[in-house]
Amino acid sequence: MWKYNAFWERIPFSVARTVLSIVLLIVLWGLLAWPWLSGQVTIPFDSKTYNLPTTAIALDQISDGTPPFWNPLLAGGAPLLSDPQALIYSPLYLALMGAGDYYTSNWLDIVQLLHVLVGGLGVFFYCRQQRLPMAAGVAAALIIMFGGMMASRMQHTSIIVAFSYTPWALLSLHFLLRERRMWWAIAAAICLSVLALHFVQVAFLFGLLLIIYVVSTVVTAPESEARWEKLKYALVAGLASILLVTTPTLLVLRHVSLSTRTHITFDMAATAHAIHPTTLLTLIAPNALGTLTSGNYIGIEDFTEQYLYSGVLVASIVLCALIFSIFQRHGRILFWIAVAMFSLFYALGKWTPFFKFFYDFIPGVALFRRPSDAGFLFLFSIAMVVAHFLGSIGVYCDALRSKKVYWIAVAIPLILTASIILLAVNDGQWGRFVDFVTIFYFLLFFIFASGIPILVRHHPIFVASNSFIVIVVLAIAVDLFAHNVNRSMNATNW
Repeated sequence: MWKYNAFWERIPFSVARTVLSIVLLIVLWGLLAWPWLSGQVTIPFDSKTYNLPTTAIALDQISDGTPPFWNPLLAGGAPLLSDPQALIYSPLYLALMGAGDYYTSNWLDIVQLLHVLVGGLGVFFYCRQQRLPMAAGVAAALIIMFGGMMASRMQHTSIIVAFSYTPWALLSLHFLLRERRMWWAIAAAICLSVLALHFVQVAFLFGLLLIIYVVSTVVTAPESEARWEKLKYALVAGLASILLVTTPTLLVLRHVSLSTRTHITFDMAATAHAIHPTTLLTLIAPNALGTLTSGNYIGIEDFTEQYLYSGVLVASIVLCALIFSIFQRHGRILFWIAVAMFSLFYALGKWTPFFKFFYDFIPGVALFRRPSDAGFLFLFSIAMVVAHFLGSIGVYCDALRSKKVYWIAVAIPLILTASIILLAVNDGQWGRFVDFVTIFYFLLFFIFASGIPILVRHHPIFVASNSFIVIVVLAIAVDLFAHNVNRSMNATNW
């Protein structure tokens, strides 16, 4: 007699498990996105004041059989094809908008949130190709879809849409470098081109990340012949994508003089649109700056740009992963932690000396005015850290057999939490951001970050099971729903 359970355990990456995980991901996306999907609220600010009318103009022209070359309603007339924010080169966005009533706010929200889902599915499939547990891929996808700046910056439609393509660009490059086939070079070129044609800083930063990813993969290839093959196909994809984006890029650059921001000075970028150091509190305490309470924001600059919360449990896992990767030299976790650190240094602008170096020596940085956009790269990197940690938790169990590692893993969250509280008590500037609610979240952070190594050490079988990861997924979903959904930074009733 066929034994279903035996068959299930023999095939860890079966079609059944994949489908079930995708269904779970879609259901969780639907639950978290429901306030917007149902029309109860709408995404405010730039999404409606700029993207909605611009898209309607372009689709009206297309439906009339006229090429969408000109926007007659912007400043007395402006070239639509040269507008980097018009999403005129975003094929899925235009197709979905044209399939419904593109004059309505709710349809734009639905299309934007469908892109959020597309990005989450891309992250899930990338995690699957990394041989990570299915539930770890769902956890990473949830963080990508509704964590940090993905939640707070929903108004910036072009950035959200561009961000949805980043995991697919990474996934296509992964297949290209592994399989070394021409059709994967074509797929990678298309994904890279579509990502680049959104003309936002998020696409630029991910382009830098993808270059580093290709170089590291080629350099670490075990054989010289394999290195040459990987490099050859990567160059083919890169050159093809450059050819595809050349004409639109020239059109955009040709009309830069018509922009209100023809030159981005260092002070303009590094000061006005960087995240403030106090924003780091929101990694653990979501409302430390009053971001979630309408009218009570006490931070600096735009409140939608000063928000990094993806869950107190997520922050705890990232800290545990950092400690684990240092002792175990886990290359992939260390890589994504390095990306996260680069992202933070970039996003902090003038508050560290690093952004000045980036501005002066990395070509292209001076074209953009908002260092805080690096928060999207930070979000992606911590999602990857969480996924890889959950996939390596069995090795973490082995590492914690060492009493030295165990006590360090338990003590560091205590030291970090105590330091933040003492800083708040003794420093008036920081003290005004740390109230009893914020301290409560830091205590939760301490409990989770210290509790994970304790749980791993004393219950290794349970922690290494899929049940534990599913519990983590559901906890992340509840946390994101409670703090990042239907808030003043991303939802309004008008």
